[in-house]
Amino acid sequence: MKYIKFYEKWIDGSSENLFLKVRAFLKSRKKDKKVEYWLLEVNKDGSINREIGVNDKGKIVSIAPYNANRGQWVDSKVSLNPDEYKSITEEEFIEKWKFTKKK
Repeated sequence: MKYIKFYEKWIDGSSENLFLKVRAFLKSRKKDKKVEYWLLEVNKDGSINREIGVNDKGKIVSIAPYNANRGQWVDSKVSLNPDEYKSITEEEFIEKWKFTKKK
């Protein structure tokens, strides 16, 4: 597994089409929770295993999969190359995941 931080405003010319598709997909599924960035657990094949959405104040506003929530990334067919994004540690991801699950 690899762990990445994906900003909504991120864009790279080489992946522009994928980014635009992903962004349109995410915007179509958003409610009133504004996600500033995502912490994603990415499998070796590029699929997303778990996701945490964080707002501009650092508050976790989305986590998936959790109960009936399959998530925006987890439930998509998007495949990412984690080497193209800012990496985070497994510990950082797990710490936020466990904190959220305690609520």
